[in-house]
Amino acid sequence: MAISNPPKVIIGYGRLTEEGFRFTPATGTCNLPANINDNAVGDVASFSVVDQYAEIILPACVEITQFDHYGNAANGVNGRFTISYLGADDTWYDWVTDIPTVAAAWQSWNSTGGKVTAKAIRWTMTTVDPGQGHVGEIRVKY
Repeated sequence: MAISNPPKVIIGYGRLTEEGFRFTPATGTCNLPANINDNAVGDVASFSVVDQYAEIILPACVEITQFDHYGNAANGVNGRFTISYLGADDTWYDWVTDIPTVAAAWQSWNSTGGKVTAKAIRWTMTTVDPGQGHVGEIRVKY
């Protein structure tokens, strides 16, 4: 027997964990992009030209709220990055811009971009760091 007035079901998106973020190695145009999400801060991805990027395809369309990144002692700490996300509508959006390069330390969790739903993440150099543009790791999660 068919249900004449079925209840409305609302299905949301899952929340990204750090492990989910590392599920797929990064690809991109920077040098050694897979190092950016391999859980080893000593393995660096290098960015030397504006618009070089590392991109991580997420295991599903998920909600994210914050990111963090680890730099390198060779960085001059005056380069800049943008973190973008691929939305559920297959459009790229800037999530947080003007992210400074950092030395060999974690920057700190940044939630200024708010909660968004993403299928992929892209980390792009927007200003070249005169020292180096090394990133030891980025982390993204809910």
